[in-house]
Amino acid sequence: MAAIENQNYPKDKIEWHIMRGFMPEGEGGGKQVGCNACNGEFIAIVDEDNIVQGPEWLNNMLKPLLADESLVGTHCRLMVDHSDPLINQYVSLVGTDPVFAYRSIDGYRDLEEIKMNKENTLVTGGNCFIYRKSALDKIGGYTQDTDNIASFVELGICKIVVPKNAFTHHLAADSFWGFLKKKAKWSKQPISKKWKWIEPRLFLEVFLNLTLIANIYKAVRNYYREGKEPAWSLHPLLAFLTTIIYGWNFVKRKIFKE
Repeated sequence: MAAIENQNYPKDKIEWHIMRGFMPEGEGGGKQVGCNACNGEFIAIVDEDNIVQGPEWLNNMLKPLLADESLVGTHCRLMVDHSDPLINQYVSLVGTDPVFAYRSIDGYRDLEEIKMNKENTLVTGGNCFIYRKSALDKIGGYTQDTDNIASFVELGICKIVVPKNAFTHHLAADSFWGFLKKKAKWSKQPISKKWKWIEPRLFLEVFLNLTLIANIYKAVRNYYREGKEPAWSLHPLLAFLTTIIYGWNFVKRKIFKE
């Protein structure tokens, strides 16, 4: 909270809404309620497990939106803090989901601008993200992070910038087992209505995750490519275990109706 309050931005131009994530009103919970209540030109969503970095964070995130009216939003980069537990460093490198990392904007370290379509749609829209309110109005307002992006894609307006100088410290995982428990919990929740998860690429990723060899190579390659980041050592095992968790919960839903 202090990091947001200390932004180098006129305080009288900021409208605050502090919401609970799992409010019962609406399918998007607290985020949907908060976005519907906002009156400004831009809506900045900062999840509670994030600490935005530096007093210029808001200015850096808004600058591309002010310069290009065709942008629907800006996405914040994840900072790797080497004082974090190794598991949180891993999340900061790959994103919160090793199975769908190929679909996550967090895993694209050098990405700056992207115009998404149905073939290259990436997961984003939450965590630390700024929406153009007029863009949300075009899709009927905020519903759910991934569904917002899918709706922008349907309209052909999903253009997003990831500023090089805007970072957040995402406190997503404090232990190995805690991370896996989150994966188990998330995989039991309803899947996005608009997001097409089942696709040929997913079957390839599942195969690669279960056979381990490709991810061992990827971990070694990225360890050296990204400046000897030790957290990459976790990738083969976490991708394997997360795939098992997702697969088991999928079977329980479809076959055992749990």
